[in-house]
Amino acid sequence: MATYVMLSRFSPEAFRDPKDFKKLADTVSSRIQKECKGVAWKQSFATLGRFDVVDIVEADDPKQIGVPIGADNHGRLLDPE
Repeated sequence: MATYVMLSRFSPEAFRDPKDFKKLADTVSSRIQKECKGVAWKQSFATLGRFDVVDIVEADDPKQIGVPIGADNHGRLLDPE
């Protein structure tokens, strides 16, 4: 398996209180794990700066990783620009 790094940003509307950030990140990470079969999640980190979350994953094929969700039920997950 190859190791991949996923960088994600949440929209400002994703949560109001900083205390909610961990809950949102956990919910989105859990959902991605369920929807990306064949991917082994290793670690997740909250960051400061351009990206909000760094996920370390392993997969045989990068197409398995995808990010099939917009996390609309949990705040919006923004694509890196």
